[in-house]
Amino acid sequence: MIYLRMAWRNIWRNARRTWITIASVSFAVILSTFMWAMLEGVYDNMIRNVVAFSSGYLQIHKKGYWQEKSIENVFNADTSWVKQVAGMEGITAVVPRIENFALASTGENTAGVMVLGIDPKKENQVTNLEQKISAGRYLRPEDKGVIIGSGLARKLRLGVGDSLILLSQGYQASSANGLFPILGIVEMGSPELDKVMVYMPLDQAAVFFSLDGQLSSWALIISDQKELAAIKSRLAAKIDPGQYELMDWKEMMPELDQMITADGSGHKITLMVLYLVISFGIFSTILMMLAERQHEFGIMLAIGMKKHQLAFIVLLEIVMITLIGVVTGSLASLPVLFYFLSHPIRLGGELATIYENYGFEPIIPVSTAPSVFFSQARVVMVITLLIAVYPLYKIFRMKLMNALRS
Repeated sequence: MIYLRMAWRNIWRNARRTWITIASVSFAVILSTFMWAMLEGVYDNMIRNVVAFSSGYLQIHKKGYWQEKSIENVFNADTSWVKQVAGMEGITAVVPRIENFALASTGENTAGVMVLGIDPKKENQVTNLEQKISAGRYLRPEDKGVIIGSGLARKLRLGVGDSLILLSQGYQASSANGLFPILGIVEMGSPELDKVMVYMPLDQAAVFFSLDGQLSSWALIISDQKELAAIKSRLAAKIDPGQYELMDWKEMMPELDQMITADGSGHKITLMVLYLVISFGIFSTILMMLAERQHEFGIMLAIGMKKHQLAFIVLLEIVMITLIGVVTGSLASLPVLFYFLSHPIRLGGELATIYENYGFEPIIPVSTAPSVFFSQARVVMVITLLIAVYPLYKIFRMKLMNALRS
């Protein structure tokens, strides 16, 4: 206990030096937290934009559906089973969908589209689709019209109130064609999806494709992407593998997973460089503290203190300063991250074009998940404690007379 008291008094004997060291650690925490929050935010946003609007984080469909993507591979909806799945830990929503491809036409212009039959209320709870309506209004269950992506609207030169012709194949080779009024235009945050998506109410989609209570898939939304494997494992035990297939988004969209993995490796190298810069900043501050206290250390050794006792007190001082720096840095990063959560950085120029070509919204959002703060606080603390080895080494190698003359 006496060592703790001595260490605490020592760090405040020169408050300016202590605050400089705390500021150095705090700044390191803010910098690394912001950088990590951007990386996590960008990938979360990419996955959420693409996955939630298309396949879902997990999807249950009839066995063989994913290979053929045919309207013939539909299944009868079992609502009792869905209630059980929806109540499982980690699953926030189970959304019914009817999916099929179609040819959209306005008479002069045509485009291949994906027709998605949705439950407007459930879909909106998952994707906030209503908030992304840029013109017109959102779907109602009884509607006979559609909403389309903004890219498709531009391509076909359509607006709210215009009509869209859809041509496709229905269930059991029936013909599916119809004229649908456009009720709204939606901006989904993924230019690639904006160019192809056509939404219509689930009942209307069933009529259009000649279905009778059947669905293409159940799209499952989870609360934490990091729990994907565990949730999939629990779900797999509840379905009949002979009839149904359970796939996660990484299996359904391997190109997206590969792109994120490759991009993430590059960013981790950047983060390592940042950690190196942070390490040198903290090291120089501790080096300055060590140089200023040479004479003080010499006196303490001269009056009888052992080197290992002195080293232990200095280690306690560094741990205390690090803890204060990490806590203040984490607290100071909160308002910064919450500001950029509400006002994400919007990319421009060629970089924005590159993002859009990949089908992603050209913004850099940040993540405010608790793991972002804890992980970076832990990293900076480990860096600081590793750097603390040097002053301890210098104390054990210290020559008493040299220290007293300094």
